Amino acid sequence: MKQHRRTAGLNKEDIMEQYKQEFIDFMVESDVLKFGDFTLKSGRKSPFFMNAGAYVTGTQLARLGEYYAKAIHETYGDDFDVLFGPAYKGIPISVVTAVAYAKLYGKEVRYCSDRKEEKDHGADKGSFLGSKLKDGDRVIMIEDVTTSGKSMEETVPKVRGAADVTIVGLMVSLNRMEVGLGGKVSERLRRLRKDTVSQQAQLYLWQML
Repeated sequence: MKQHRRTAGLNKEDIMEQYKQEFIDFMVESDVLKFGDFTLKSGRKSPFFMNAGAYVTGTQLARLGEYYAKAIHETYGDDFDVLFGPAYKGIPISVVTAVAYAKLYGKEVRYCSDRKEEKDHGADKGSFLGSKLKDGDRVIMIEDVTTSGKSMEETVPKVRGAADVTIVGLMVSLNRMEVGLGGKVSERLRRLRKDTVSQQAQLYLWQML
């Protein structure tokens, strides 16, 4: 791994903290992360709002892939085969991250995503896009944001049902640490962490805010 001049000599925790701060600045510059008074879908008030759909230029997408690739490399190393991005916003993130990983670290990893609706015709029919999952694959799940854990709760069984894979972990831009109106952590997220991911994987979330 070629270390950036600004990260040379820093330990892993310091490097990750630096990446996080740079990534926050990048999200603000890209108009992806906004600060203010927002009401989320759950009804909870939040001082910030993130919309990954605001990454719209080639330069923004290339930088996004590099941030994810660096974070994944620092957290999990190279011992994985597939980046899985759930539909819809996870699809472009998995693609640009696979490109960046090959560029930065010289390792070819495959991308895979699910479809909201199964395609029943053509050479690529089925429930997935990109590479097919194979027995023995080590998979990193990749998303823009996690709130209640619903997306992962729905996606993980699909991935495990497609092949005998190991889910290495989860990488997201932002963990909203969702709580209900009564102040309790989402039961879905608690169950996901306990039963769905943690049995086979370290659940790693960027805690940027």
